[in-house]
Amino acid sequence: MFYKQFIAFMNTMYTLRANSLKRIHSFHVVHPLDFITIISLLAMIVVIVAFFIM
Repeated sequence: MFYKQFIAFMNTMYTLRANSLKRIHSFHVVHPLDFITIISLLAMIVVIVAFFIM
């Protein structure tokens, strides 16, 4: 159960990140890449912790 939810979440985060990377590439901006990566990692950690607390 946990793994299915986790995999689904990872797929969602990966898709979101891929979409935002594409958008950034079209604008030719480099710096927000790191920002998006950090945000997605933080969100991932928060969700993992939330799952373990549940």
